[in-house]
Amino acid sequence: MKKNLLILLVLGFSTFAQAYTISMTCGEVVKARNGKILKRLQPSFFGLNSKFVLMTKFNNQVGYMISGSSNDIYNTATFNADRKSFTNFSLKDKYQAEKRKIKNAVKKSRIDGSDLYACVGHVNVAFKYSGSHVFLSNESVEDAMKKMINQGARHAW
Repeated sequence: MKKNLLILLVLGFSTFAQAYTISMTCGEVVKARNGKILKRLQPSFFGLNSKFVLMTKFNNQVGYMISGSSNDIYNTATFNADRKSFTNFSLKDKYQAEKRKIKNAVKKSRIDGSDLYACVGHVNVAFKYSGSHVFLSNESVEDAMKKMINQGARHAW
């Protein structure tokens, strides 16, 4: 009896852990820089709290809340996002790499005269993963959005 109950709990937890939620802002990137610099002075809670903030300024921005499972998307909601989006990172290395990536892409798009589209946001898989991401595309917003959704599905496995 106890063994069957344990198996049911494990199966229930594994199906629940495969669900993911993504909150992101997508649009045409104007500028990216440090945001909320004074947040770095906050005390660290075992290195888990987000102390590094990336501010991204958009044109034609749209916010998305997506809930899904590892197989398919089952709920998408859009909302009016602010022109400035703040993305919190807890790891300094990842923050610096993402900031460098987006700033270099903005410079390159200004030189080329092309548009740069990005989706910045947070992926959360219950009891398994939580992280901030930046995905860029020179083609369209949908391409950057697809990369973010693939990241959420990848972590849900």
